[in-house]
Amino acid sequence: MYGTYAYSNGAKVLGILVPLFLTIALVMICVGIGLPYWIILGETNYGLFQVCNSTMFTQCFTSVSYFSNYTNNSLTFWYTMIFLACFGALFMLISEICVFIYPCYKVITTQKIIVGVVLVIFLLLGSCMFGECRV
Repeated sequence: MYGTYAYSNGAKVLGILVPLFLTIALVMICVGIGLPYWIILGETNYGLFQVCNSTMFTQCFTSVSYFSNYTNNSLTFWYTMIFLACFGALFMLISEICVFIYPCYKVITTQKIIVGVVLVIFLLLGSCMFGECRV
């Protein structure tokens, strides 16, 4: 299944677990994308398309109408969130390209295991930055 090279059982298990961890990281990213808002600062929840303020009762506004009436400080937080989302999306794109390339090889080598571990780190960073940003 993995070729005829004499690699340790630990290396083979790592080669099998890397796609599993990549899948878990991808699910984390998808869950993060599905959240209605990504940054929570005090009583205000900032999202790409809506901002909710819950002082006495919850009021939700579209992002465009909210930032046309409020301070520049809120706009700075929103720009920071957009930057983090784009940066996380870049990590996710790089990782997804590598996810499709990685299983194409039938022989597990140490270099491929290292590449898989690095991809897992990229996917986890991408999920943290893209979907699960909490301040």
